[in-house]
Amino acid sequence: MTDKQTSKVTAAKPGAKKANAPVESEQPAWPSFAGAAGAQMDGVKALGEVSALLAKMAQDLGAQQTAFMKANAETIQNAAAAYGESDPSARFARQSNLYRDFMERSADHVSAVAETISGCCCEAMDQMTEAATETVNKAAQLGVAEKSQK
Repeated sequence: MTDKQTSKVTAAKPGAKKANAPVESEQPAWPSFAGAAGAQMDGVKALGEVSALLAKMAQDLGAQQTAFMKANAETIQNAAAAYGESDPSARFARQSNLYRDFMERSADHVSAVAETISGCCCEAMDQMTEAATETVNKAAQLGVAEKSQK
């Protein structure tokens, strides 16, 4: 194989581009420090609101769990008291009803927990979306304002 060299005539043409010639390009408009700091503060505020929402959800779940466990403890005590029944059919009927109550309460509890978590997560996502939208809108307005000042 042979290496082809560029002729001196081609390299010397007045319209030819030079390999090392700087390319002029428009610099992107960077947001001001105040705009960037404001966006950061808005983000911190939004995260604080979401954290407070999650803390509230944890308290609600704790209260629900406490009530659920207390009700189950009472059911277990009632089931133990049923062993004092002398008639086996009455004892089994009472225990069956207590078991049914326990299962219904468990299903209701799981449903309430899922609803609490779902509602909290949806509200948190709504807050984050709203905060992001506000930040984008503010950034766009700052960009327009900075361009008009130039």
